[in-house]
Amino acid sequence: MIILYTVIAAALIWLANKQAMNFLGNKAIIVTVPFVEELIKTSTAVFFQVPLIALHGLFGVIEAFSDLINGQDFMPAVAACFGHWIFGIITVLLMDRLGFWGSWFLVSIVHMVWNYLVVSKIMFNR
Repeated sequence: MIILYTVIAAALIWLANKQAMNFLGNKAIIVTVPFVEELIKTSTAVFFQVPLIALHGLFGVIEAFSDLINGQDFMPAVAACFGHWIFGIITVLLMDRLGFWGSWFLVSIVHMVWNYLVVSKIMFNR
């Protein structure tokens, strides 16, 4: 079932991110995408009562494959995969202390910084 819920989350994220990219262009990768992705991934895991780290990490695998299929370089795809596992771990560590919204917000900020670093240092610094 975790695979099904991860695919559902990925589809919702893809739709939301597509709208954000249409509205903000590449700025969305740093400004809105982290908040949307973390909200949908964490909400899906909590709602369907599936392991949060696994859903986050499997989403990262889907994102990495999608990036590679769509012509992205290898290193950003690896960063996406690795990053989402990390975001899941951080979310779980913070959830007991800060609750859903506090952990979502802080992990989204971490994700925002991560995306900035990946975009500025890996994708455009060749």
